[in-house]
Amino acid sequence: MFIRRPLAIAALSAALAACCSLARADDRPNILFIFSDDHGWQTIGAYGSNRNETPHLDRIADEGMRFDNCSVTNSICAPSRATILTGTHNHINGNICNERLFDRDQATFPPMLQRAGYQTAMIGKYHLRTEPSGFDHYDILINQGRYYNPPMVRNGARVNREGYTTDVITDLAIDWLRDDRDEDKPFLLMVQHKSPHRQWEPGPDHLTLFDGEDLPEPPTLFDDFEGRSSAHMHSAMSIAEHLNRGDLHLDTPSWMFTPEQEKLWESVYGPKNEAFREAKLHGDDLVRWKYQRFAKDYLRCVQSIDDGVGRILDELDRSGLADNTIVVYTSDQGWYLGEHGWYDKRWMYEESFRTPLLVRWPGVTPKGSVCDELVQNLDFAQTFLDVAGVEPIDRMQGQSIVPLLKGETPEDWRESVYYRFYENRGPHKVPRHEGVATKRFKLINFYGLGEWEMYDLDADPDELASVYDDPAYSEDRDRLAAELDRLRDHYEVTAAADEEYERHEDALESRRAFNRLLGKRPGRWGVEVARVASENLDDVERERVAYTVGGRDVEAFVYRPSGSADELHPGVLLLHPEAAGSKGYTVGKSEVEDVALTLAREGYVVLSPDRIGYESRAPERAADRAAIDRYRETLSKRLIAEGSCLLGVEMSELEVALEYLMTRDDVNEKRIAAIGPREGGTLATFLGFLSEDVTVVATALATMDIEGALDKGGAPLPLIAPGLLAMGGMETALKGVYPRPLLEFTTDPFAIDVHKRVGERYDAGGRGANHEVVDIKSGEVDVDGSVVDWLNRWLVEPFEPQNAAKW
Repeated sequence: MFIRRPLAIAALSAALAACCSLARADDRPNILFIFSDDHGWQTIGAYGSNRNETPHLDRIADEGMRFDNCSVTNSICAPSRATILTGTHNHINGNICNERLFDRDQATFPPMLQRAGYQTAMIGKYHLRTEPSGFDHYDILINQGRYYNPPMVRNGARVNREGYTTDVITDLAIDWLRDDRDEDKPFLLMVQHKSPHRQWEPGPDHLTLFDGEDLPEPPTLFDDFEGRSSAHMHSAMSIAEHLNRGDLHLDTPSWMFTPEQEKLWESVYGPKNEAFREAKLHGDDLVRWKYQRFAKDYLRCVQSIDDGVGRILDELDRSGLADNTIVVYTSDQGWYLGEHGWYDKRWMYEESFRTPLLVRWPGVTPKGSVCDELVQNLDFAQTFLDVAGVEPIDRMQGQSIVPLLKGETPEDWRESVYYRFYENRGPHKVPRHEGVATKRFKLINFYGLGEWEMYDLDADPDELASVYDDPAYSEDRDRLAAELDRLRDHYEVTAAADEEYERHEDALESRRAFNRLLGKRPGRWGVEVARVASENLDDVERERVAYTVGGRDVEAFVYRPSGSADELHPGVLLLHPEAAGSKGYTVGKSEVEDVALTLAREGYVVLSPDRIGYESRAPERAADRAAIDRYRETLSKRLIAEGSCLLGVEMSELEVALEYLMTRDDVNEKRIAAIGPREGGTLATFLGFLSEDVTVVATALATMDIEGALDKGGAPLPLIAPGLLAMGGMETALKGVYPRPLLEFTTDPFAIDVHKRVGERYDAGGRGANHEVVDIKSGEVDVDGSVVDWLNRWLVEPFEPQNAAKW
């Protein structure tokens, strides 16, 4: 159903639009997708906010359409983004929780638009842990990003920027429209803000907004959860108990500020924090103070988004692009701004289940109109393809909302939507649940608890009283339960995704256990790396670099293609089995250096770091192997007595090397491999297990038999072998590389079963093509060539999805 809101200047605006449209050979509409993170619909003026004003977002609604029943399939950041890109539910696209690496080897709508002639760009927060594909240009925050002075990745290169992140993203978007846009092509521009995600650090222009006033409290701020299931008891997201000092800005986040920014921040928050400490609040008064502090900061962040939206809309007007550009504003999900006493998202309740959706399409969408049909973020991919005249693929599960944008409702439009949340072991401990929603009713199945809830949204819009056990609603309940079954079948939902989530969480716990096993480790962030020397080896430049970690001097060789300083290359961390300068690693004669040179000639930047220095730091570099082993064992025992271990120190050094490689001007930080033979392969596996910044792992003859290592005297590994065995040994580390590509070479009979089980892990997650084991007992395998082929397959453009036939 549609409601048209009158707009006095509608006729005049339409006339002006017709006069100002740009002439272009390809007149398909441009698509501007503006996307925020955790922006609750109830904090937008067009949705009736009583706490803040958003004039520029309201402008999109006034000049287009507001959707009042737009929901998400899973109310959490990365899964929502995966659904938007693929047009599929999370059990199909694989992103069932935040920590999953997005599978680039699947169809997404941006490359489909790109192949259809659109120029594509993404600016801002990507948050899917892999390199974006299908974009002619991207300039994205690193992982979650931060609110001030954000490091970003521009088409693979690390760039540090100064300023407030929302403003930086807006500036970059406007710059792209002005300077980088191809005027002969329609464009897709995705502008994706970090704000207003936790921890709600406002920009300098809005630090004092709302000072001297109290925001209205939501009626459910002190919700007692009577009449509902026990699900709320398991969660950890209450304003009263779970907001920390950082959330409340009782501590200054100095680490991300320039001195001037920190001074301004302190001048605003310092006096407020002192007043809070003097007030000594407790009970409900403390909860109310926490609500006011966090809600004001949240809304200050929203204000920066609204300002940025206004600037981009003005740029469309200035450039004449507005008439042929569809503007979409939405968020990855909704948000609790004190409702039910909560912050955060995740639940299927209205505040986080629903998300804002405002669309302006000049000449197509009725101005000032409202649509209350059921739409989801599941629909966005097919909608954008429809706008561009591109056929969707069968795999996509949504529906194009283009008819709705034209003010028409198809007869077969859906009457219910499906929701599923998996991440019960993740932050905030929200129980896993699924549900079905119609315009009036909502049925929620907390299937991990064996409990249900049901709400009549007409009678109870705040969802305060479940009617699941009310006899008056028995027919409605049975009908909804049948519809839930139908939707499960329709979307091909099985228990497989829950099983995959459990495997994923087990791997995360193993990673945490491995970190605990490593003990105290040297600080490894902010280490300065100095270039010591360089020389040319025909078509390869070899550099020598040096750095210090935990008081220990470390050196490394860097091999890069000569004459390519302005190009970005994939990076390889090559971990050799011995220390630099030892018999096993002699520059110019080393088997490992031969591999480095081969890779550099193939177009890679290769970093081969000095190992922990078992030999290089031994007294007088003892030539006697027995003396070296005694040194290693003595050092290992001393470190363990200090709460550390030799492997932990070494992993810190390798993480410094990894960070340096990623931040080099000639390396694409999203394409990094860790490889190595023998003990170097073991370390490459451990590094891939610890850090998802490693994109690909290749290991040759790595130590599989941890238990057998116990019999070897002198070596440091047996000293922590019991701990490694307790966490599952090398098998757990190898499985922890999943789902990233993993190539293994072996001659070890003991390893056969290990490799088989690792392969089963990949197969269970649908990533069997990402794992390969090569038996080199026969000696007929070209190991170096196989490594190069494997790296080329996963790290070298053009990226071609393995399942391209499905496109």
